[in-house]
Amino acid sequence: MKAYSLLRAAGSAIWIGGQLFAVVALPVAAGTLPRRKDRRRVVEAGWQAWTPIAFAAAGATLLGTFVETRVLLGDERRRARVRFAAALGALAGTGAATAIGRMLARRQPPEDTPYPVDRDASGLPVARVPGRRALKLGMIPVNAFNALASAGLLIAAA
Repeated sequence: MKAYSLLRAAGSAIWIGGQLFAVVALPVAAGTLPRRKDRRRVVEAGWQAWTPIAFAAAGATLLGTFVETRVLLGDERRRARVRFAAALGALAGTGAATAIGRMLARRQPPEDTPYPVDRDASGLPVARVPGRRALKLGMIPVNAFNALASAGLLIAAA
């Protein structure tokens, strides 16, 4: 296996595996903590630790596929271009998710500040966190884009 193909394959595997872990396993693991404040801290720390590795892995994939688009010929070159587009998507999705995550983190009230509490129709307390709904909804297309980029990386590698 050529070095550039190994770089692309390793970068793709690291990026996809890490994204899956951070989306699936990290919140479940943090959910075992009794205090909500601690759960949030653990998930945020996990994402902060993972983000530089995600960018490096997506960048390695991008570099490997870029070299492939220059070296390979015929059908292999066309597949390399698809992989390059998917790697660009992975990098863009990671960047968008990071930006939205940072905006969400900035909008968090200090930990000792209580959330405003309203009551629903049945009288039960409902926490209101103003301005976060739009940012959270913004993560839906970013996550869908990341899933498509992952699928593109996997399909193009086959």
